[in-house]
This record gives sequence, structure tokens and C-alpha cells, in this order.
Amino acid sequence: MPVGTAYLATIFIWSTTALGIRWSVDETGFLFGIASRMVLALVLTWLVCLVMRIRVGFDKLSLQTYFAAGFLQFVSMMLTYWGAQFIPSGLIAVLYGTGPIWTGLFASWWLSERFTRRKLIGLLMGVAGLVVIHHSSVLVSGQAWFAVMAVLVGAVTQAVSTVWIKRIGAPIDPFATTAGLLTLVVPLYLIAWWLFGQGWPASLSPRTLLAIGYMSSVASVIGFSLFFYLLKHLQAGKVALIQLITPVTAMLLGQMLNHEPVDPVVWAGTGLILLGLAIHQYAGLRMGLNRMLS
Repeated sequence: MPVGTAYLATIFIWSTTALGIRWSVDETGFLFGIASRMVLALVLTWLVCLVMRIRVGFDKLSLQTYFAAGFLQFVSMMLTYWGAQFIPSGLIAVLYGTGPIWTGLFASWWLSERFTRRKLIGLLMGVAGLVVIHHSSVLVSGQAWFAVMAVLVGAVTQAVSTVWIKRIGAPIDPFATTAGLLTLVVPLYLIAWWLFGQGWPASLSPRTLLAIGYMSSVASVIGFSLFFYLLKHLQAGKVALIQLITPVTAMLLGQMLNHEPVDPVVWAGTGLILLGLAIHQYAGLRMGLNRMLS
């Protein structure tokens, strides 16, 4: 698959992920929503690997990759799904939109990528945007404040995972990576569901079933694999640049499909974050525009 096609497909999937998470926890509780998603994704990914005859290795380098991708993804997803119960899907996407900033910061430590003054300014503007959002009237309850912090920590954890996978640099097929990490962490999701005592839901609406099915197949099997494919072919910072676009598209989808009110202060904070990301990724944006115009 061409890298450009994979990039556009990832933008679409990431734009819809926050709404899918929100819909999958509205009726079921966050543990059932995430556990069912990952179990189905595990089955589907192994089926893809069997049909396409993709070998899933369990050598030392592969296991390091599965751990870096899987365990940190488990922490990130648990925090995000819990937070999704209390805040709008658009806000989840905005918080994950800070990913390029954290990715750039960790890449400067682990991958020796330069963290320039411009990137520092972008980081500070992104933090300022978060502060503005935190003071929005949307966040009127204590649970919402904790939810924002949980999702933000989830975004930071995802950035650590991205840089760690890039640092390992294992030549593994993207579907094999997805199958390996899910094999490693699905038991953790099931144990968490069992420990915290959330039972099987009495009933599931068509919307919830659709959301869980979409998150299992498209967001997990295809989305994870595309993400690992892009990491193999692009710098970690360029992959994280996708999150410059998805906060706005996700907020618009939340408004149109889930009737989520968006406070003007949240839009102002989002604008600050996006401006900070644009400054942070200025060189990459300029290079991309030059290629498009040439």
C-alpha cells in the first residue's frame, strides 16, 4: 500500500475513534467496551494472519516490540475508556491531539531528534490550550476533571509507546505486530473486567454493537496495522502529525452524530493546541506543502 493512502486512511480512522469509544461505553461500562473490542480484534487479526500466511514471531526482538506496543497500549486504553464515560468524544480527540508534542519530546531523548526552541514554543502553547480547556464550563464536575487528566496521561503513554517501537526498529509485518501485542495484552483486559466485577450487559443497542464491531475491526485490526506500517516508513514525529488534523474532525463528528455541545472556550483551547502543534511541526508542514505544490 502506498504510504500516502495509508496516511489518509489513518486520518479517517483516528477521526472516528473517539466517537466509537464513547458509543461503546455509554450502555456497557468501560471495561466491557474495551475488553470486547480487544477480544474480537485478537480473533480477527489472527484470522487475517492465517489467511495471508503472515508469520507471527515470538523471538526476543518481536517480544520487545509487542511489550512496548501492547503493555503501554493497555495502560493508555484503560485510562482513555474510563475517561470517555465523563467527557465528550471531541475533547478526547483534542487531548490525544497533543500527541505530536509529547512524541517530539520523547524522540529528542531516545532517538536523538532535535528539540528546538520552536518546538518548545509549540509545547508551551499546547499546554496553554489544555489549561484553557480545563477552565471550560464543560468541565463542571470533579469526575470530568479526573477524566481529562486520565485521557491526557493516556495520550502521553501512547507517545512513549510510539517512540519506543521506533527505537526498537524491529522488521515485523504490521499485522504480525498487531496480533502479537493483542495476544500479550488481551488477558490483561479480561482480568481487569473480572476483577472490577462489571458483568455482561443485559442488552446492547444496535448503535453500541456497531461501535464495538467498528472499534474491533476497523480501529483495531486495520488502524493498529496502518499505524505500525507508517512507523516503519516515516519518522515518529511525522506519524504523530496526523493528530494535528483529527481533533477538529473528531469534534465536528461529535457535534453532528452525537449532538455533543462544544463550549466556545473549548474551541479556543483547541485552537491554541492546534497552533502549538503547527509551530511544533512547522518544518514538516512546510516540506509537505512544498511537495504538494511542486
